[in-house]
Amino acid sequence: MNNFSKKILVLGMIFFSMANLTFAVSFSELALTLSNGIIATISKLAFGFAVVFFLWGIFVFVMNADDATKREEGKKRILWGLVAIFVMVSVWGLLAAVDNTTNLDNTQLDIKFL
Repeated sequence: MNNFSKKILVLGMIFFSMANLTFAVSFSELALTLSNGIIATISKLAFGFAVVFFLWGIFVFVMNADDATKREEGKKRILWGLVAIFVMVSVWGLLAAVDNTTNLDNTQLDIKFL
């Protein structure tokens, strides 16, 4: 990716995040809005990466049915992809359960996933 494409990508990300930033009343709310957006983006990217890693493991396993070492590599990718997905979904479920159980009126703890 060349330098111009990187600049366009950064400017596009800034442009699309401006709507959220304009509604922030104070600096603390601005910081909270930014951190929530960053955390939500990172969690979605991590979940997507885990799914792609899992699917790539299936692809390697199926396409290399005759090579035992490649099949083992595919099995490991499938296993670690499933472990990553399980951990992320479990943490999301536990946080949602704690959020619903405690009935906090604080709007800062809004658990959303995908």
